[in-house]
Amino acid sequence: MEREILIEVRDYSSETFEGFVLDRFNRLTQQPDLVPFSLSGTGFSILDQMRVYGELRDAVLMGEIGEDTAKEKFVEKTTEDMAAFYLEYLKRIPVLPIKIGFRENSGEREVICPKYDSALLSEIVSWEEREGKTKEAVISASDQLVQAEGQTMVVFTSPIGWSGFAQPYTETQTYAYLVDEMGSLSGMTVRSSMTLAENEEMLRLLGGAGFVIDGLSEKERIKKVAGEVVVCENASIDDLLEVIGKVRGRTLPVFDDQSTGQRYYLDEIKEAVERRDEFFRIDGQIESIMEEFEKYVWERVDFLSSLDENQVQDLMIEMGRVVLTMSFVLQGKETGAVGEEGDYSEYQRAYSFVQSMGGCNGGGEESGGKNSSAGGEKFVRKCGMCGYVLFRMIRAGFRCPSCGGVYRGC
Repeated sequence: MEREILIEVRDYSSETFEGFVLDRFNRLTQQPDLVPFSLSGTGFSILDQMRVYGELRDAVLMGEIGEDTAKEKFVEKTTEDMAAFYLEYLKRIPVLPIKIGFRENSGEREVICPKYDSALLSEIVSWEEREGKTKEAVISASDQLVQAEGQTMVVFTSPIGWSGFAQPYTETQTYAYLVDEMGSLSGMTVRSSMTLAENEEMLRLLGGAGFVIDGLSEKERIKKVAGEVVVCENASIDDLLEVIGKVRGRTLPVFDDQSTGQRYYLDEIKEAVERRDEFFRIDGQIESIMEEFEKYVWERVDFLSSLDENQVQDLMIEMGRVVLTMSFVLQGKETGAVGEEGDYSEYQRAYSFVQSMGGCNGGGEESGGKNSSAGGEKFVRKCGMCGYVLFRMIRAGFRCPSCGGVYRGC
């Protein structure tokens, strides 16, 4: 029986750097011993990190920043993503930190992400996610936050189900942004197993406008929920947790983690919030692994030289190795460095383990099923099963050259 696949479409203005990187990524996925280091089918995207590398490389070559600055920015962003991946996908804590803050810019207050080169919060969310509804919610939430008085909580949610990408989301994540009495901004994500209907009820109880759902498809209901932003004055994270507990009921766990079988009831979620500094702490061994990656970047990554095939592929492998090594630490295992005669079997097992861990990306890289026939443009296609990437137009019946899956069309 032929396997049906979904194809992600991305639009690029040129094939230069992106094409070079994607070609090397494809080669990685075609070498059995090296496939685990591609992290295809996990919640960590090597290609996203390489896009950041490419942007920084362009900035260095254009004289906008120095190479040392580029290395600092690349290490900061990549290790932040690694730490976030560790907490969400590997350590699997039921509440997650959102690192945000305020910035004054020409007399205007903005919501920024300090660990992402102080980018605007709205800039780090894709228009592809839920056909732009998630980004619209982030923009709206940011607008509300810059005007908020102390003791204000701004809430929106991302329910289980259709995501806009190939894989649906396997859990609900509810985002709470809080302005305290001193005007400082913080944020937290609450993971849960709330259904779509329970998300709708939660927003209503928090003070939302409510939803008219008669005749709407599940996808349209998800878009409505994902785009709804609720402002709660004189409120705290405890108020949100009480509402979530109410809609779930006292007999059901707030978060039933399908990847591990762990169940978190309301009192356990509250305890995690109270002990969040402890829960959010990155273990010393994980910090050491990321410090090794930082050393690798400073010693072996060159932003000034011409594109080097080995350097690009080695950087991808190193990022994959770091993530897989994190899983070894979590499981109490040890592994040596990758070498020509190294034993890759442990990495293969670690890769399978990491693939099984679901999160906001459903346990796999973001990939979608949209297609386009716009003429004259170059598109990137990625197989939704094995992660194979190529520049070309495709039609129904296309067979993936890597895994043999057949694209049936949108």
